[in-house]
Amino acid sequence: AEKNAKEAEAAKIKAEAEAAKAKAEQDALALAEAEKKAKEAEEARLKAEAEAEAARAKEAEEARLKAEKEKAEQEALARAEKEKNNIAVENELKNGDSKEDKWVLEKILYFGFDKYNLTNRSQIDLDSIVTTLKKNPMYSAKIEGHTDALGPSEYNLVLSKRRAKAAIDYLRAKGIQANRLSSVGYGEERPIAPNKNPDGSDNPQGRKMNRRTIVKIIF
Repeated sequence: AEKNAKEAEAAKIKAEAEAAKAKAEQDALALAEAEKKAKEAEEARLKAEAEAEAARAKEAEEARLKAEKEKAEQEALARAEKEKNNIAVENELKNGDSKEDKWVLEKILYFGFDKYNLTNRSQIDLDSIVTTLKKNPMYSAKIEGHTDALGPSEYNLVLSKRRAKAAIDYLRAKGIQANRLSSVGYGEERPIAPNKNPDGSDNPQGRKMNRRTIVKIIF
């Protein structure tokens, strides 16, 4: 009986040792798996941060290039406008019965898409119109509004009139009498650049040039 008891106790101790060993092995495996997952999570986080940083850098570069392109386009338009505005046409028309207006100065004001509010640049150009009109009481101003070809023609006609009116309102606010000002809106009827490319695709640069109001000082 004593022998059997000892054998039973030994078997119990052995079983407990084997169970403890198995548990330790399971705990080690679980710890290794947890560490593996933590490492993978950290690698995924670092990868995501790197990709996000690369995306931000790409967006910033694209935005910079876009801004430079827009600036170059604006400078090109400004140079073209300056060259045109620097030409003072003072020679009288040979045909005295001609119905064409005699004009001495022309300014072109550009607008954003579907906009009729004046830009800072447009206000500066209008200020030069104000100066000329105040120095020459016999002169008057004719304002012609235009749009690009996007949208219904009826809407564009209204929009062109609003653009012309914006210039009229500015001139009147600067002290120019209403009887010296006239305006007309042509809508999309008189483009100075193609609204579409030859293949039928959109031409944003051409439409940008067509979104304009022309201010002429006439006598």
